[in-house]
Amino acid sequence: MNLIGLLRRNLKDPEIIEVLDHYDFRVQYDFDRDFENRPDSYWAESVEHGFALRFDENQRLVTIFVYVQAADGLNRCSLETLDFDLFEDFDSARSNAERKQLRHSLNAGEPGIPQWLRIEHETHFVHYEFNDSGLRLVTLMLPETAPGAR
Repeated sequence: MNLIGLLRRNLKDPEIIEVLDHYDFRVQYDFDRDFENRPDSYWAESVEHGFALRFDENQRLVTIFVYVQAADGLNRCSLETLDFDLFEDFDSARSNAERKQLRHSLNAGEPGIPQWLRIEHETHFVHYEFNDSGLRLVTLMLPETAPGAR
């Protein structure tokens, strides 16, 4: 599945609607009910298939969460059809980024924080989070919405 190609698409885009229907996503509107000047957003989760999507206040897809391990009430994602690299562990991800000379940032094991590596492509970022069992979560995001990005 071309998840990366879905980034920046609108919630009502035919390709997004096809994915929402096929994977039985539930869409939830998250508005600023506490008046904190927080932008509204839309969340979509496919519990059975291990995906979560976040759309911004303009209904543009800005973040895709792919659950490699079951967590947060979502099942493990089927990994066979994904359009990005997967790594068994942090060292493999870091070696790949360094070998290919990809721009990246990382946390190699600061106490209390999971190991992670974020590969920073021009059009999107791929953030890998690891725990003791290996790769836990992959997050695809737009560079302009990524925490701590350029």
